[in-house]
Amino acid sequence: MGALGDESVPVDLCATTPSPTGISGTVTESGSGAPVSGAWAVVLRPAGFTIVGGATADETGHFSADVPPGSYYLYLVDPTGAHRDGFFGAPTTLTVTTGNTTPANPTMATTRGSVTGTVTEAGSGAPVGGAWVIGINATTGATQRGVVADGAGQYNIGGLRVGSYRPVFVDPTGAHASRYFPNSVDFLGATSLAVTAGGSTAANVALPAQSTTPGPASLSGTVREAGTNTALGGVFVVALRASDFRNAGGAVTNGSGQYTLDVAAGDYKLAFIDSTGLHNMEWHDNQPNTGLGSALSVVAPGVANAELDGNTGTMTGTVTDDPTGDRVGCAWVLAIGPSGPAGGAITAPDGSYTISGLAPGTYRAAFLDPVGGRALEFWNDHPDVSTSDLITVAAPNPTTIDAALRFPTPANDSFANAQTVIGVTGTTTGTNTGASKESGEPNHGGNTGGRSIWYGWTAPSTGTATFQTCGSDYDTTLAAYTGAVVNSLTSLASNDDHCGLQSRIEFPVTSGTTYRIAVDGYSDGYSADYGDVALSWSITAPPPLQATGGDQA
Repeated sequence: MGALGDESVPVDLCATTPSPTGISGTVTESGSGAPVSGAWAVVLRPAGFTIVGGATADETGHFSADVPPGSYYLYLVDPTGAHRDGFFGAPTTLTVTTGNTTPANPTMATTRGSVTGTVTEAGSGAPVGGAWVIGINATTGATQRGVVADGAGQYNIGGLRVGSYRPVFVDPTGAHASRYFPNSVDFLGATSLAVTAGGSTAANVALPAQSTTPGPASLSGTVREAGTNTALGGVFVVALRASDFRNAGGAVTNGSGQYTLDVAAGDYKLAFIDSTGLHNMEWHDNQPNTGLGSALSVVAPGVANAELDGNTGTMTGTVTDDPTGDRVGCAWVLAIGPSGPAGGAITAPDGSYTISGLAPGTYRAAFLDPVGGRALEFWNDHPDVSTSDLITVAAPNPTTIDAALRFPTPANDSFANAQTVIGVTGTTTGTNTGASKESGEPNHGGNTGGRSIWYGWTAPSTGTATFQTCGSDYDTTLAAYTGAVVNSLTSLASNDDHCGLQSRIEFPVTSGTTYRIAVDGYSDGYSADYGDVALSWSITAPPPLQATGGDQA
């Protein structure tokens, strides 16, 4: 598995009541011990790493995966991309027994870092409570996140991706001048801070005090997302005096995108900065972050609205079953960027999903079905990530990526790969889930079917053979043949329903002759039924020859 946007945890609407048989535990972050809410725990078979099941960690990091008895590996994925994906242990083999839950408490290393420190007043050293601290990417100049310092002037910008940053510090009361770290009046003169995975970079700043001229005038307006007209809350609105670009104060938009800022009457330059980092900063009116010189002045009292462009893209689509076209709910969809997981979502009952917050760029996509058991697939219909197709995501328009998942193909799906069974009597189990019908293959039990599996049996003696699927968990059809190729078979017996919806056939057999047994699912004309097969067989010897009357003494 290769290895989400910025940075929502997919909601798990598919949680089930914990089973007494399976794997459960708590996923936490290495070092801090914090729960990794929303982590995906994928249960794999050691042979071939096929998916057996999976579960999503709740808000406490707890997960419980219902799987049958057996030996498994556990693979962890954080669909927000905030933690490194990987196996539990080296990997550790987890043995599950009937009626028991095997414990596993994995840890995940963070891929994020932080900038922390204290904002004080230059000279006095008094804390500047309520100061805004905005992380700015040192390379691109794009704002990443914004936080508000507490009453002691302390702040923590967490969840930053690895890279270099130049934070800016703003007092929204206007009582202090703004500064870039450590004491620069502009971005170009600032010192870059390196943010590392799991690291905390210190950045303390002292802001020079300045005189303020409070209202009675005010600036107000509404901030929305360009294109969608969605109101944007949490946007920092900064007012600079147009005459000297001095900090005049700021306000934060409410949930309706509205703000009000009390200032003295006069002309101002306004900056709009989304504290989530999901929209481009702009100067009024619709100027980029480098466009202060071209920004239009706003006269107070006055109104200034803004529409911010989204700087992330969206991947959306629908997951269906192949070949039926049925919608697949509770599937996991993972967007994989160059450095690992970048976004993820869980499909709704109608198979739809949306992964938002993806940085513009190229991605690959993985589709997992931990509940239904369909095979892992990488877009577009590839078995592994290295050969999968690239997906281009651009801001702000959505990119549609659909997938059709199929069940793993049974080993005895084709006539040529019929499973050999032996003995006068016997039983075997299997599945026709993921099976198909071959070109030229006859209908079995008088029904078109479409999900047949094959068995080969050589009669050990002469007599009447009985084959039945009683005990299977779906509507079966059953037939017996002789012949060497699927499109030229001689039918000996067939049946649809005998023991409920399951099937039973009888036919004469000769010792040493090989017979082909087909087990299919009943088709309603739309799709063939499928499930677990229970096949049993036996031979009844022919009655002994009776002497005729002319032979008696």
